[in-house]
Amino acid sequence: MPYSSKFIGSLTRADLQIIVDGKQAEGKVVMANRLRAAFSTFTGWACRRGYMPKDIGVMLQRAGGETPRERTPSLDEVKEIWAQTFEMGALLGPFFRMCILTGQRNRKDILEMQWSWVDMTRCRYKIPKPKNGRPHVVHLSEPAMAELSSLKEQQADAPCPFVFSTTGRTSATGVSKAKLRLDGYIISERAEMGNSEQFEPWVLHDLRRAQATALSETGFDDGVVDRAQHHVATGSRASAVAAIYNKAR
Repeated sequence: MPYSSKFIGSLTRADLQIIVDGKQAEGKVVMANRLRAAFSTFTGWACRRGYMPKDIGVMLQRAGGETPRERTPSLDEVKEIWAQTFEMGALLGPFFRMCILTGQRNRKDILEMQWSWVDMTRCRYKIPKPKNGRPHVVHLSEPAMAELSSLKEQQADAPCPFVFSTTGRTSATGVSKAKLRLDGYIISERAEMGNSEQFEPWVLHDLRRAQATALSETGFDDGVVDRAQHHVATGSRASAVAAIYNKAR
């Protein structure tokens, strides 16, 4: 509907609910709920600033419960992903590999990483403001350190505050398109090898689930895995997130 022609003050709760319900009807429950949350934030702000006579987003209905993702790439699949990252160039190739090597959240914790977070001497980096708000120290393996050293060398003539950057001023962009290219390389490699089996769709966040499962299968305690991935847990017990991420349970 042409809501762009309406004044903010003339919008109704029904206008917004129709949009949310439309996404739900398309089967996009997560997007519908995110829209509802965004609308609620916006209408609350607009009401407080006097642009709306009342907060019409307060009673917007959710699209329903969200089913947690179940996709956990196998170790062999992670190896396939890893192999094709070397086709992705000198910037985003290392980014994808760091997602695998660290198991951290791909955008805030890796893509937006700054050199000021990194301690090359102690082989670690500290995320100052992660998703749960608590600073988190990530200990880095030799392969991860090798990736960072290579990226540091690339910036030798033009230092940048961000580890991954195309402009020299901001963190890199274009990850979604790069992910599609990576998928294409995986499919092409399978075809060349005579493997007709489809590579099941995946998202970068699935690599965290794959890491949690692999660590658990290796014998690490769930509480240790939680802390490596910076989930909120109590004492030595695993967090509620562990049941979703760790498929070895």
